[in-house]
Amino acid sequence: MAAKPIDWFTVTLDWPYEIVMAEATVTSPREPHAFEWIIGRILQAFDGQVPSFGEAAQELGIMDPVFLIETVGTLLEKEVLELINPAQPLELFNCRLTELGQRFLSQKKTCDFPERHGLKLCFDMTTCQHTATPPRQTRNRPVHPIVNPDQLPDRMSHLGLNRARNLVKEQHEPFLTEQSKITEVQVQYELGSYQWSPMKAVLRIDAEGNVRCEVPAATQEQQQWIDQLDLGIDAVVSRFSQMPVNTGEIIDVPLTPFDLWYRAVGKLINPDQTLQQVQTLIRDAKNELIISVYWLTVPGISDIIAHKAAQGLKCTVFRHSGQSVDETLELPEGVEVIDTDPQFNEHWSFSLIADKQAAISLNRVTLTTPQKNHTDVIVASSLRGFHALQLHHQYSRYRDAA
Repeated sequence: MAAKPIDWFTVTLDWPYEIVMAEATVTSPREPHAFEWIIGRILQAFDGQVPSFGEAAQELGIMDPVFLIETVGTLLEKEVLELINPAQPLELFNCRLTELGQRFLSQKKTCDFPERHGLKLCFDMTTCQHTATPPRQTRNRPVHPIVNPDQLPDRMSHLGLNRARNLVKEQHEPFLTEQSKITEVQVQYELGSYQWSPMKAVLRIDAEGNVRCEVPAATQEQQQWIDQLDLGIDAVVSRFSQMPVNTGEIIDVPLTPFDLWYRAVGKLINPDQTLQQVQTLIRDAKNELIISVYWLTVPGISDIIAHKAAQGLKCTVFRHSGQSVDETLELPEGVEVIDTDPQFNEHWSFSLIADKQAAISLNRVTLTTPQKNHTDVIVASSLRGFHALQLHHQYSRYRDAA
């Protein structure tokens, strides 16, 4: 079974989506109810001599014409009827059948009533694909855009009818039934916008030393797009080719064979969190601390070690041959300093071990970026428990023999 890639560090990338607002005109065949049919027949039969609401109600034996008035209002809204003179009050004799109304009467059983429904569509601007489920969290302005906003195409101003019908089906819009039909779609351009969805991206290192950017929440198409994109990972990796860890100085870490390092790694440490995790490891040590002299050059570490030593923690500082350390460096009181031979544990010479079971190490390893460039990078990692114990035994034996 292939070894699982190790997460190096994560960043948040803003993914571009276009939100398209539109209005869809939908016709849905249905059987007209009695009052709709009566109104249509009156207007057809009494063309030119149409009665008022009151007269029609009296002829039909209806005490209150309100039902006729409400029905006419609905038919006007559905464009089955239209007002002869819009400036005049609503009256039955001020109405006439539209072309749609004529079809309504000729079909006798069904009529097409047009309805307008608001429509919200979402498109992934990297893959140009429609997404039926828009991202929940978006923002108007990106912080870390995966695409330069200036390179985005113009927003949509229209949709083809056939395409719109397919998109509505994909979204399972409730207003669309098996009998209904979309006859028109108008894009409301002023209501649309570009939105940016923050997505977690992980830089991972696999067992062959390849660095890959993966977005766990991405679709297969989105991840394929990422794999083909130059995200500047070469530049990101190069940033850590000489990791100062807040000392401001370049450190000469020996190159560790990748396989040797990969087998020992328990978890990679985000470069921005290395110092914090080193400080935490030292503060949490209960019985013993073995540490490379390099870490004492990092601001604040020496004071923490001095405080722990004063509390009774057994601290041993290993000064590896070849490590350039400022001669004026003052070592904390209460610590034991051991100078090593040049060949002793050179691949783990920038480590610290607490209580035999927890260890952090800096190693220089060769990684391959997506652009197929080989780059030596200093990587901070916490080591597996077995390797931490093994490393502790090696240093303890050397110390006892010194």
